[in-house]
Amino acid sequence: MNSPVKYNESTLTFTVQTDDANYDLLIHSYGVNVEFTNWPSSTNTGVSTATNGAFVEYNDPCREPILFSVTTQTNPAPNAFTGLVTFTLNQFTIAPSQCSITYTCTSVERLGIDQDPLISCADFTFDGVIDGTSTDGQLIFTPTLTDY
Repeated sequence: MNSPVKYNESTLTFTVQTDDANYDLLIHSYGVNVEFTNWPSSTNTGVSTATNGAFVEYNDPCREPILFSVTTQTNPAPNAFTGLVTFTLNQFTIAPSQCSITYTCTSVERLGIDQDPLISCADFTFDGVIDGTSTDGQLIFTPTLTDY
């Protein structure tokens, strides 16, 4: 793991930030040892030095989001065998924004009196990873005559 501690010489400040999941829920001790450049303590045993430090606790803000709001979904319009049924997901809201949501199809309910043949998630193509592609959030069903 690379150190997530960065020092800014112009502001004389340290920042600690990482996207590395290996740090999640760890507590690390960081410190600063200060000594004179021209009189290092290794060769000048009586020279003054200073030490200061702190503990940093790493957490994953997506583990307990500030906001997670489920959005009502809308069924696609009835289809008169056009050969393609597309459902577009109404995405949920989550904060912080860097937290990603992966959507999955867990069940399909067919409306109407005749429930045969049964349709399942395996009959659909679903892009549940929102990553900027044109199919983001689309669940597509290409029925056959036996499906109607």
